[in-house]
Amino acid sequence: MASSKKMSRTPLYYTVNGNMSGTSIIDWDDITPNEDKAIDYSDLLWPYFQTKSWPDWNRFITNITDSENSERLNIYFRAKLFDEAIDVLADYIEAEEFKEVKDLTQERAKRFHFKAYHEYKEFYKT
Repeated sequence: MASSKKMSRTPLYYTVNGNMSGTSIIDWDDITPNEDKAIDYSDLLWPYFQTKSWPDWNRFITNITDSENSERLNIYFRAKLFDEAIDVLADYIEAEEFKEVKDLTQERAKRFHFKAYHEYKEFYKT
């Protein structure tokens, strides 16, 4: 009789667990080994960016990657923060069609937009 507890050879999810900031789960399909390490690291580390544990993570990643990947990683983080500032604007616009959640959704979108925009301006001094 075959064991029902066989481990899959193709992991669907990768869990990051550490003392620094709890547990995060990312979709394994977004990780592309031997392709673009910088984008993989940015997906993995984004939940920790600008947190109290970020300096530890930043030192760790700086020690295991080369300068080219480190530079691209910084570009990806900048793009992710910029995306947070503009992506919610689509929610604001689309909420016009849903009267029952319009006010709540637009207020939330405004809050997220201005928070991310302020963080972007402060972090990148623009």
